[in-house]
Amino acid sequence: MLRAWPFPHRLLCWVGLLTMLCAPSNIARANELSAGTELVYSGSFEPEQEDSQPPKKFELHVLSWEEEGKRIAGWTIMEEGRGSWSWPERFGLAEINAEGAIATKNQPSLLVQRADGRSVVSLDLPLAHLPDRAEVDAQWPVGRLQATIVGESKVGEHDCWEVEYVSPIGYKRTSFVEKGSRRVVEIKELVFIGAGQKHRWTAKLQAVAQVDELSLAKLKEGFQAWEQLRSKIQREPRTERGELSATQLDLLRKELPNLSTYAEGPLQAILVAAQKDARKQQDRAQSLEQMKTQAMGRKLSADWNTRDLAGKEWTSKELAGQVVVLHFWSYKDVPLEQPYGQVAYVDFLYRRIKEKAIVLGV
Repeated sequence: MLRAWPFPHRLLCWVGLLTMLCAPSNIARANELSAGTELVYSGSFEPEQEDSQPPKKFELHVLSWEEEGKRIAGWTIMEEGRGSWSWPERFGLAEINAEGAIATKNQPSLLVQRADGRSVVSLDLPLAHLPDRAEVDAQWPVGRLQATIVGESKVGEHDCWEVEYVSPIGYKRTSFVEKGSRRVVEIKELVFIGAGQKHRWTAKLQAVAQVDELSLAKLKEGFQAWEQLRSKIQREPRTERGELSATQLDLLRKELPNLSTYAEGPLQAILVAAQKDARKQQDRAQSLEQMKTQAMGRKLSADWNTRDLAGKEWTSKELAGQVVVLHFWSYKDVPLEQPYGQVAYVDFLYRRIKEKAIVLGV
């Protein structure tokens, strides 16, 4: 049976296992992994220079199966700290090509909240690239990187090659690749985000398991059902906006009872997150509608005053007899980013009717 590994939100995730990358003639293909092989990784993401925030934690589960002669990778990911994806971005399906590479656009990734915005960081796991004759000092190209076996290491119970990757501008990452199976047991990668701030993400293999045929069939069916839901709500992969439209929310609520059938193992965390999100967004929509109903037609207090960002004071007496639009809005949790949502609307409204009315955003 698929095993659930502990994490703050019972984090579960699985990406199909890849075959070895066969880049030119001197690169060997990795040992094929049988259908139902599952890997569990845990990791962290943090800046090189410490700040006031705790590091981001994540966990990744990995599963592969055969379908119509193709190797399919399915994955789910959960994060804690420094932002996180909404539930539709916490899982994915991708085909693994003949060389053992997973489609880049469907790779698992982290959503990192910065002080001035967000960044998406792809997780390149669990690819393993080695030459036919692996030995210390062996070198070979991997895309735009140059790989070198710099030594041998023991990582837990795994005997590994220590492989260092450099780009034309310098060091990129170090992978500890298990001898024989060529699985990535541990990885440490340097990443620059925002205005060039240096960060590092690390991940370590925590467990390897084999899912039995009956459980694999159930999980495969459930994974495809979640993928179909995302298609129905027309949600593109790596959509950073968490809110769903009224139509999307209605579809989600209708499908959740059926999806609860696949709540075992790694998909349970996805179900819990989707249910919570549906309740939260529905409650918010109802609250806004209630506020709107209560506010429509009501008169403001006879005397009021407010101050704008430029420091100018506005009073009800000064505005008496004029058309005044008070636009109430709010945001929370993250800094404003272009196109600034409500702020952009207030600006648009002002420029359109400024000759006829005064627009104040509150």
